[in-house]
Amino acid sequence: MVQVKTPETRVLNLYWWIVWGALLLLLPLRITNGSSTDLLRDTLYVGLTLGCQRVERRWPRAGILLHLVLLFPLLTLHALDPHSFGQRMGGNFVWMIFATTSAWPVFGLTALWGWRGALGGLLLSIIGRAFVGVGGSLWGVAVSAYPLILSILLGLLFYWLMSEIQTLYKKLHETSLVDPMTGLFNRRALNVDFGNAVSLAVRERQPVLFSSWDVNGLKAVNDLQGHAAGDAFLLSFVVALRQSTASSDRLYRVGGDEFVGLHVGSDAGYELYEKVKAVFPAVAAGWVLLEGHGLEDAMAEADQRLYACKAADRTSEERRVDHAPQPRFGWK
Repeated sequence: MVQVKTPETRVLNLYWWIVWGALLLLLPLRITNGSSTDLLRDTLYVGLTLGCQRVERRWPRAGILLHLVLLFPLLTLHALDPHSFGQRMGGNFVWMIFATTSAWPVFGLTALWGWRGALGGLLLSIIGRAFVGVGGSLWGVAVSAYPLILSILLGLLFYWLMSEIQTLYKKLHETSLVDPMTGLFNRRALNVDFGNAVSLAVRERQPVLFSSWDVNGLKAVNDLQGHAAGDAFLLSFVVALRQSTASSDRLYRVGGDEFVGLHVGSDAGYELYEKVKAVFPAVAAGWVLLEGHGLEDAMAEADQRLYACKAADRTSEERRVDHAPQPRFGWK
């Protein structure tokens, strides 16, 4: 549920900034010096870019992949244009200009998909080369291939750097959202997840249960047996909580012995409490179904029910003590 801007997301956004920046630089030149065919082709490219951006919003990376792949036929059409610079010069210039301009999509494919992108980019370049024609000397073809080779090498370097940065970022991000002792998410993660859970409940009309948990007797365990025993006591509760909840549920430690949970698609708060208590009796819980609640409101309402649960447990314990047989003391 946690949604943040990762380094990968920022790079994908940068791609579109570069595309639109290049268009803004190119269009004035087209308007002043280009032919009507150039303007028509550039208009098609603008429409293609807008469409791919819409795809990107729904399916990340898919829009960029589509945009890069569709660049090749546009570049091929440009190379085949009889009014283009390469066609006017003839020979190797056609292939050199095509290879130079197609270096950008080859770099993009390689930078985002590694060797698979490089092979795909080369294949599309070869297909484009077949359409453009094989005119010119072998030396000219070899020299004009340098931009493609350079774009692949730079793309592979960029792909490796981004993989390393993304891995490091993921580790740091997960560390900042996870409680180190229990392995559950922390309050910071809850602040981000809660809004997403409420939005999901409203959008898909699914129940979302918010539960609050308090471990009883932790202070006594710490005082009598030490903090190591207290930590083991808490971890035994965490094990019971994880065993009793679904794998899709989000569990958080928000205080020393205070925990909360977000349970999407569930409204069975009492059943969950009974299941956990059967494994770990020293616990009290409160819960509330999210219906437009803010986080503080949900915690306050769940805590009220948690305190009522604690009071009921104390009353039940006192009744058991009152009705227990009393020992007899006396002198022999």
